[in-house]
Amino acid sequence: MNKQLLGIIVLLIGNLLFTISTIFIKTLDIGFIYLITIQLSSMLIPSLIYIYFKDPDFKLLSIFKQEQLYVAVFSCIYYLFGNLSYKLLPLSLAVPYSMLYPIVILFISPIINKIKITKLSQYISDIILFIGICCFIVTGIQNAKTSNKYHTIFGFIFGFIGIISGALAIIYTAKAKIYTKHNTTFKDTIKSKLHNHNNHNNHNNNSNNNNSNNKSLKKIPPKNIKDIAYLFSVQLLNSSLLSFIVFLVLSIILYLIPNKNIQDLIKLHIPKVIFNKNIDFSFISILKPFLIFFMFSYIGNIGFTIGNTYINPQIFGGLLYINIIYSVLLGYFVLNEPINNIKIIGCIIIIIGILYKFYINNPQQNNILN
Repeated sequence: MNKQLLGIIVLLIGNLLFTISTIFIKTLDIGFIYLITIQLSSMLIPSLIYIYFKDPDFKLLSIFKQEQLYVAVFSCIYYLFGNLSYKLLPLSLAVPYSMLYPIVILFISPIINKIKITKLSQYISDIILFIGICCFIVTGIQNAKTSNKYHTIFGFIFGFIGIISGALAIIYTAKAKIYTKHNTTFKDTIKSKLHNHNNHNNHNNNSNNNNSNNKSLKKIPPKNIKDIAYLFSVQLLNSSLLSFIVFLVLSIILYLIPNKNIQDLIKLHIPKVIFNKNIDFSFISILKPFLIFFMFSYIGNIGFTIGNTYINPQIFGGLLYINIIYSVLLGYFVLNEPINNIKIIGCIIIIIGILYKFYINNPQQNNILN
């Protein structure tokens, strides 16, 4: 199977799982800080187990170096502010609003990666997608008029911070280096492993293949890199470890703050959802959201990481907008949210924008791993 096609299929599944996880963030009756701490643990613990099972010599502190540290910091900011936006805004507004971050990636990535954009037609597709998002934002704002105005204001502010930080986390994820003796980047390591596999299949063709094979083997010491799943686990560890530590500390602080002081903070119009202490510390009550987020957040993030690695960056950015279509369908069937004509028009515009991205980028010729 073509690597990019595989990436697209896995990304679509990962996007669906991610969108479902946002519904649980809105609906589970657990305090926000506690809930995100559990969500992060559902990604951190499996990643740690898998990494140390495959590589007992893995150096945990290596993920706090150079680009890995940027991934950790920006991911932490995203988990805090991005998820607060999901919690405060209606689903019909929160998901489309958050999907502005692929457009942010389009403008920020060339600056960070020092790449010149030569195809102005790439912006046309993003303008189309932006118009589609505006349809949902208009509908969401109309629905938000009946809710707490301070929640809407804070939701927009927190969402904007989440959009910027999420975009930066994604950009630096592709640049982040993996713990190997040669400290290669994540995408270069994937390329080397796939290249090594192809050369191995043609080992007896000629001596040139053997020389190429030896070069690629140097990039991936078998002692450290056992399979691609290991690399994805490292990336999830990069994005979740610091965030988990921060949220664990916040959970402890929240637990120790007297209720009287919390009421004083709420009087300042700070969203009370931030200070929600509701939680049952029994094992079963903790295990339930842990398993939910493991199924939807952990597995969803793996699909997202695979897509970010295998798919042409422009197509990858376009496919992320599928989350909006998912949110409309899930909102209708799960949360009983209405679908109006503006939402239908928005869905059609977004589908057109995604198809246009495929057309101008020709995925068969722009596979980033070839």
